[in-house]
Amino acid sequence: MFQTMFQLPRPRHPLARFALAVVGAGLLLLMAMFGMILFAAVALGGALWLLVARLRGSLPRRPRAGRVDRPAGIIEGEFRVLRDHDGPA
Repeated sequence: MFQTMFQLPRPRHPLARFALAVVGAGLLLLMAMFGMILFAAVALGGALWLLVARLRGSLPRRPRAGRVDRPAGIIEGEFRVLRDHDGPA
């Protein structure tokens, strides 16, 4: 029922089928181009917004990954405790 209600009759002539396929492919390309242009506009708008916000100073700056303030005299690292119960092995 659902197929027959919305299904349009397919043209029988080969040139008409080819023309319909070309029109369909053109519509797909048009929608893809519109989507890419919309994506580029949103990406450029977001980048511009971040740049303006950073220049105005309204965005907080994150500290860099390697620069963390630690108290003096503390060495951070990994260690393993070796217990010598029986003497050298």
